[in-house]
Amino acid sequence: MKGIYTALITPFAEDKIDIKAWHKILDFQKKNKVHGVVVGGTTGESPTLTDEELTVLISVALEYQSSDFKIVLGIGGNDTIRTSAKAQIILSKLKQKPDAIMSATPYYNKPHAAGIEAHFNHLAKTISPISLCLYNVPGRTGVHLEPESFARIIAQNSNCNTLKEASGNLQTTTDFIQVSKQFKDVNILSGDDPLFIPGLICGCQGIISVSSNMIPHILRAVWDAFESKDFDKLNQFHLSLFKFHQVLFCAPNPIPVKWLMEKQGLCHAEYRLPLMTLEASLHSKVMNAWQEVQNIGISSIP
Repeated sequence: MKGIYTALITPFAEDKIDIKAWHKILDFQKKNKVHGVVVGGTTGESPTLTDEELTVLISVALEYQSSDFKIVLGIGGNDTIRTSAKAQIILSKLKQKPDAIMSATPYYNKPHAAGIEAHFNHLAKTISPISLCLYNVPGRTGVHLEPESFARIIAQNSNCNTLKEASGNLQTTTDFIQVSKQFKDVNILSGDDPLFIPGLICGCQGIISVSSNMIPHILRAVWDAFESKDFDKLNQFHLSLFKFHQVLFCAPNPIPVKWLMEKQGLCHAEYRLPLMTLEASLHSKVMNAWQEVQNIGISSIP
């Protein structure tokens, strides 16, 4: 995995999956040439999705799968056996397989490094030969994947070749990048939109992004500037996008981005408890940041 991947929201209508909006969202992403999407991540409110709903979401997404538009399925949990069984059950129901499965470190249990390693080793073997994208997000899970653990996991599992790194710390990101250089074709993807461009400079090979739910075309332009080594343009993008990236996290994700997507006619701003709608006091803050992004002047394909 490398390039621009969108961590998709899940559209709801009257507490059910909004299939019409789901198609619209997938169309929007593919037309704007991101490299792939993640279905059923935390941006997609995965803790509130049933296995049946997740199966429907991934089945529809796989209709859009191609060599230049990859589909990644999010499956995580803090019970190793149940997480692996869930992956097996959902995969068995699919007519075609996703390009990868993304899974975060087990949350709440706070396992030691050896426990995290055993968890990912078990899951990797369960889903093989499908690729496993590990996800380090200590702010949500309460545990940190150590770079040394990452090295041991990928050394033992040929289908572990990607890490979504969302610690919010460039030193940690750099540590993972240095470890990845010991292996062939192992990529570190940024999991923090505000640090995306600094991450690219440090050696990341892309991003799994929340912002690209709204601005896939702009993030693809960032990637193209990176590929062409246009560092002046990258600096301009970083300064122009930084506020927007930050504002999308002024309330728990995906509340702000889903609220904006409703304004663009992509979906309803409907959430499942315990998430609730964007507070009125934040409306102008989010909208102003969105309007500033329009000044970048890169048009999306509707």
